[in-house]
Amino acid sequence: MQVVVHLQDTLSPVTPIIKDVSVNNLGKAVVSWEPSAGADLYIIYLQDANGAWITLDTVLFGTNSYLFVNSNATISTENFTVRALDSCGNTRVRSEIHNSILVTNSADVCDYTISLDWNDYINWSGGVSHYNVFILETDENNIITNSVVRVSGNSQLLIEDISPLVTYAVYIKAYNFDSTFVAVSNVLNVTIPLPKKPLFNYLAYATVDHADGLVEINCLVDNNAIIDHYDIYRTNEFGIAGDGINFSKIEEVAFSGNTNFIYKDIDVNSATTYYRYKVYPVDTCGVSLTPPAVAGYNEASYAQTILLNVEVNVDFIENPDYKGQYTNTITFSEYDKWLGNVSKYGLYKSSNGDPFFQLPIYTWDRVDKPNEELKYIDVVTNEGKKNGSFCYYIHAIEGNTTPYNAVPEGSYSNIVCVLQIPTIYIPNTFTPNGDDHNEVFKPMTYFVSEEGYSFSIYNRAGEKIFETDNPQKGWDGSYKGAQVQNGNYVYHLQFLNDLGNLTEKTDVINLVR
Repeated sequence: MQVVVHLQDTLSPVTPIIKDVSVNNLGKAVVSWEPSAGADLYIIYLQDANGAWITLDTVLFGTNSYLFVNSNATISTENFTVRALDSCGNTRVRSEIHNSILVTNSADVCDYTISLDWNDYINWSGGVSHYNVFILETDENNIITNSVVRVSGNSQLLIEDISPLVTYAVYIKAYNFDSTFVAVSNVLNVTIPLPKKPLFNYLAYATVDHADGLVEINCLVDNNAIIDHYDIYRTNEFGIAGDGINFSKIEEVAFSGNTNFIYKDIDVNSATTYYRYKVYPVDTCGVSLTPPAVAGYNEASYAQTILLNVEVNVDFIENPDYKGQYTNTITFSEYDKWLGNVSKYGLYKSSNGDPFFQLPIYTWDRVDKPNEELKYIDVVTNEGKKNGSFCYYIHAIEGNTTPYNAVPEGSYSNIVCVLQIPTIYIPNTFTPNGDDHNEVFKPMTYFVSEEGYSFSIYNRAGEKIFETDNPQKGWDGSYKGAQVQNGNYVYHLQFLNDLGNLTEKTDVINLVR
């Protein structure tokens, strides 16, 4: 009897070595391994949420990778092992566990940072050498910027100075000790709803309000930015170069969503001081922001008020043309600073308490004559019959070379009112005899105000026979419709001097017909 012996394969195939578990561009995990000697089949296993290993699939020898079509590698880490079998069912232990890399992020909108975090890739022989973080930035113009950051010894990275206008695509590559094996993470697309920074912040003007003498500022703001409030700073101190120094915060103005805000500074003395203002937007994180530079500005724009000064009857030694004249000398500081610069200054005048002239009495052309001295001598000699009160102000107009358009309001200086020195000449005799010469007795007044003015005549008995409060009116030598006798009469005159004090004079006038 012949005995047949069936020889069976008793050699188990080599345990597979997983090269990597990577995530493809569809977010699915792909397991790759090296071929195992003696293998006819490969079984791929997945660890479930409870830690149990479940069989995913079996593939034939010659296939060295597996796509897990039900993968959730974009939201969780997935662990895999692979077992090799021959046709007789011989096998060894499963491979080492390898995992997909899941990169996640958290953002700090107040620090303008993205914090990246990912799980370590495990069980390569020799471990992980390093990770490369690939960052693709796409700006609002679809311009793409690529960068790669090498990370060793940890699995975290902080991306700083991020922008709300940029979309970020981030993925990780892990490298084994000699970089022959590479595992790729999921792609993380990040758009952070950051508080949008302002693209501009421009002080359109600072001006003196003529109704109350306070300073009003108007600030153009980016109402698309995410802002909590605006900090207003002010100074009246200036360095040698004219730069404002020692600014102090004076107010916070809440963000209203409007394209501008107007603020009235009540703690000023615009009659004696000019002020410089700056405005800084503050975001919802409490960070004071400096908007991007515009047309040469390296910091927040500023606005500086105009201070007007007027001096009465300056002694013009260097210019004899003004000798003997009554003058008001006007000087003022420059407005600073418009992007369009100052195109012109207009000087406006009021006299005798009347409304201001609608047209300026003088204009400084800062375009064609930028170096003209900001000074004007107003000769008022021919206005002596008025009360001597003169008021002036300056109106600055912005040029058109500005991205924000010239502000139609311009900027106004303080109003300065001065009193010319009242001058009075009183004759000692007058002759009301009908010859049209020296018919009326009255003080010859120059710049004498009706306010506080009184002129009276008394006879020898002390009886008041004439009185007026009009500096231009005099006594014609009559009393109650009848001519009085020749002789001496007493006059009493009172008026306000240039300091506003009451001045009195009493003397005798001789009436001769």
